[in-house]
Amino acid sequence: MSSSTSRRSTLSNVGPHMGLTGPVVTILVGPAENPFSIHRDLLTSKSTFFNAALAGTWAESTTGIVHLRDDDPELFSLYGRWIYGWEWTKDGNGEELRFEACCRMYVLADKLGSETLQNLAVDKLREYALRSQEDGQVCLNVATISFVYGATTSRSGLRKLVADMLAWQMSVPSFKGLIDAAPECLYDALRVCKRRINRLPKDQKGSRPYRDKGAFCESYHVHHDGSTCSLPGNPGTGEGESKA
Repeated sequence: MSSSTSRRSTLSNVGPHMGLTGPVVTILVGPAENPFSIHRDLLTSKSTFFNAALAGTWAESTTGIVHLRDDDPELFSLYGRWIYGWEWTKDGNGEELRFEACCRMYVLADKLGSETLQNLAVDKLREYALRSQEDGQVCLNVATISFVYGATTSRSGLRKLVADMLAWQMSVPSFKGLIDAAPECLYDALRVCKRRINRLPKDQKGSRPYRDKGAFCESYHVHHDGSTCSLPGNPGTGEGESKA
């Protein structure tokens, strides 16, 4: 998807067709300062960030120019589409955004104070999660999880969703990769697992691998020669469990 001057023209010229009037502001995005022109009233009504930047005595309020040097022009072009009520979940080739791209859109919407778009993005991520559960594919990877945890706070709904998905779907090798990349996510995933255990019916909570004597022996005792356990109370001894 091109974010050049043609994109700027597309966004600014749509106004008259939607009955929009009033001033247009310019947002310069990325290191190359790719320009995007969006109607000021529409932009400030959907973003607390732009509402604050374009109000009062800030320089942006006078010049009508806002710089977003650290953001991705491709992603911002989709943000601009959302501002105007267009489809934002497909890229320039008409293909559905991938899971990580939706995570990045959530983070951008959070930065720009667009709560509605945050919720739309996390709803889209839920679709991915349910779809991956049905077809057995994992849409999370270490790079995406590391990005999410590096760009969100502990109260983020996106972070909570990723931790829940990790606890329910992720494979063990991926857990190992997270030790260095995003150890906090492992802690969150363990808390999710603990909540799952706490929600089990009482009769199922007792089915722990160390509760049943036979299972305990099989899982934790050492019997290299394949012999049966000789300790009192274990299978193969013929003795009852020790009362000591």
